Amino acid sequence: MATLTWSHVRTWIESNPYKSRSLPKYVSESQSVLGVQGREEDGWTKIPVSPATPLSAALLAQDTYYEASSELSRRAALRDETTDLQEKAVLLLKGRAWPMRRTAEGLGACGLEEGRASDWSAIGWRAICALRECQIICISEEKKEISFYPEDVRNWSNTIDTFCVDSECRFLWTRTDAQAYLGQWLSSRESDGWTIQWPLAEGNMEELKAMAAKCPESFAGKMSKDVLQKKVGKSQSYQTLGKWTE
Repeated sequence: MATLTWSHVRTWIESNPYKSRSLPKYVSESQSVLGVQGREEDGWTKIPVSPATPLSAALLAQDTYYEASSELSRRAALRDETTDLQEKAVLLLKGRAWPMRRTAEGLGACGLEEGRASDWSAIGWRAICALRECQIICISEEKKEISFYPEDVRNWSNTIDTFCVDSECRFLWTRTDAQAYLGQWLSSRESDGWTIQWPLAEGNMEELKAMAAKCPESFAGKMSKDVLQKKVGKSQSYQTLGKWTE
């Protein structure tokens, strides 16, 4: 058999009329029926989450093997991952913020209780974020409300996976420039009348006024402490997100 030179092979590559094309992403038959390839909406890719749980949404966003798996395989993976996270929580999540029993129960519900948003406790959401190193924006299109996990956006980082899910975990939203675009997107939601659960600034009135003086906005007029806490917390959050584009 004659030996082909690299230059000969490269000639074939260059003459291939389909060289600029790529194969579509693999999607199993069951996924195709569910339509989980997603659809574009306003620059975001909206993908159905099934099974519909917070942990399932996180796995769908972070694990390509889970994304390509069948429904049956996903359910098995969810059970295994829920147990694994509960074991890791005992070792890794310490302090008063992580009572062992409540954390384990929260992870169990957020991992396996499908379509039961009322059973998904805040500690369960937070534990998923801590153990899987992600930041989640939770959206209720019906109520026009947005919340965050972990709740204090001022401590978020642009080096950690950030994605959006609807409040019942039926859909996952992703976009390639999500982190750079996030502050602008949240601002536009507020302009449209959405309610966003910003963290509250902590401190006495003098401390809050000192924080307000460092904010880009001018907070004129007399304000109660709770109003000032909200305004300063919101401004500080936007400042954090604004740094992500620098």
